[in-house]
Amino acid sequence: MRIADLAPAARAEFLAICAGLNLSIPAISTSRRSVIDPEHGASHLAYCHRVIDTAAELGIGHVSIGLFGPLTDAQQRATWFWTQPGVRNPDDPAIYDLALTRIRDLADHAGGCDIQLSLEMYEDTYLGTARDAVRFMTDLDHPAARLNIDIGNLIRLHRPVEPWAEMIALCAPFAGYWHVRTTPGWRTAPPGQVMTHPAASGRHDQLAGRDLDGAGAWLRQPVSGRALRRRRPVGLRPEPRLHPRGSRGQGEGR
Repeated sequence: MRIADLAPAARAEFLAICAGLNLSIPAISTSRRSVIDPEHGASHLAYCHRVIDTAAELGIGHVSIGLFGPLTDAQQRATWFWTQPGVRNPDDPAIYDLALTRIRDLADHAGGCDIQLSLEMYEDTYLGTARDAVRFMTDLDHPAARLNIDIGNLIRLHRPVEPWAEMIALCAPFAGYWHVRTTPGWRTAPPGQVMTHPAASGRHDQLAGRDLDGAGAWLRQPVSGRALRRRRPVGLRPEPRLHPRGSRGQGEGR
């Protein structure tokens, strides 16, 4: 569901349903709407501005975007799309600068609405490794923009990646939003073999969710400190996950 493109009547109906269930929406996350897409970058930029306007209208404090493109044909045919090569951000200084310019534009808009803009880590983008993400955020240097530390996107890859603890240590100073999931895996020494798989149904962490139709509202349920200490999710139920109005999901600092 692309909440930013709902007609006013449909949006009002959606909000009425949430209110009737005593639920609030803490964040909107967009997916595969890269502002540097070679064909649709300008229209994606316009859509991201509409998302920010919608978040401001609805009192949503967080908007997450990314620089990853649409799934390729091979990815759409694969059982797990991340096992196939996807769209890569080009090694082109002009495109890198365009990404900075357009995201600064969005961050200016978000900051003026008292909204935090977060940039999602994703393989083969300018935020595709911890070091790349730190470099991009340092170059961006905007008070309204923070990093969405989704290292699950990287850990699941069937290729060598940075150790997860190292990624967290490098990226934590830039953190503002988190996607968290369970991704079991085994990694051996080079040349080695990498095997990962998504968690079985019902084991997806409560802090995570999937955006609806690639660009929807994220509806979350908070996890208690006790549950986190046990290091396993409790009270799981099918997505989307929602949380009571007035409460906040863990890791959702402003």
